[in-house]
Amino acid sequence: MEHKLTVILITNCSHRKKTNGEPRALLRSIDSNCLISRVNKWNSKLEAYSSNKIPAKQLYAGDHWSVINALPSEDSDQGLSLQKFICSAGYGLIPDDFPISPYSATFSTGDPDSICRGLDSRPPKEINMAWWDLIYKLSSITTGYPRTIQKLAASQPNALFLISMSPVYLHAVHYDLINSLCHLKDRENLVIISTGLRHLEGLTEHLLPVDSRLQGIYGGAKISLNSRIAREIINMHPDIRLRLTPLKRYFSDLMGSLQKVPSPKRKKMSDEEICHLIKDYLTNETNWSNSRLLRHFRNQGIACEQKRFGHLYKEVKESLYA
Repeated sequence: MEHKLTVILITNCSHRKKTNGEPRALLRSIDSNCLISRVNKWNSKLEAYSSNKIPAKQLYAGDHWSVINALPSEDSDQGLSLQKFICSAGYGLIPDDFPISPYSATFSTGDPDSICRGLDSRPPKEINMAWWDLIYKLSSITTGYPRTIQKLAASQPNALFLISMSPVYLHAVHYDLINSLCHLKDRENLVIISTGLRHLEGLTEHLLPVDSRLQGIYGGAKISLNSRIAREIINMHPDIRLRLTPLKRYFSDLMGSLQKVPSPKRKKMSDEEICHLIKDYLTNETNWSNSRLLRHFRNQGIACEQKRFGHLYKEVKESLYA
């Protein structure tokens, strides 16, 4: 009987969640400026919301998670077994079917539920890494699986670890990933997908040479490109050996065949200026949605990151219709 390759896909959680109006745990409600105290209070808050748990894969929403959820756990044609894990800012490392409560917590900065909100003594990257280390150590949650990537690698040293994450989440689990390498039977079994990221201390050699140009090949929204590349890799087997060097060679050749797309030059504006523009548009026409207005601004040559714009849009709309 042919041995199946085990692929462990680890990806980040999503800010968008299917809450159906249910109450959820919000990190912004934790007022402690001590990181250990904040983690302990957060874990207690999650326990207080334990009555309305659903599998994590059913909670997360958006294009990224539609791609992840569509990947089968077992694929006899491809000869592999797929295990899916989530790096959650709220829960730590969890399997995708682990029941969790609706929550809002993120490693991204500038969000009301950001891990590093109000903790200015250290750089955000350091705070996020410390949080990732504490979130499982101070938690009573048991998932039936190891709670760190390092321990997961120790439990399955022959598996291919396919890490599909945004840079901010990669930096949060940075040391956990580095420590996992010594447990893998072969360093070739750690492959990292993070479009546009070119350097990650101690792990640069494990980054695939991929960027946003692949969106023209794999389609979908830019936010789901990492997961679409992961899907492509999983579907390659057994045509291409799922190991670091063959995959780097494949994507290097693919990227070399694509033309570089110049980034659009847009005018940067302050929060106050963006809010003033949003207010003008909403005052004159109330049916401007968040996404439609952002697209319109970008077409007009105005720069604004999607999450930042969403917060400003909500702030202005609440002030207008309070």
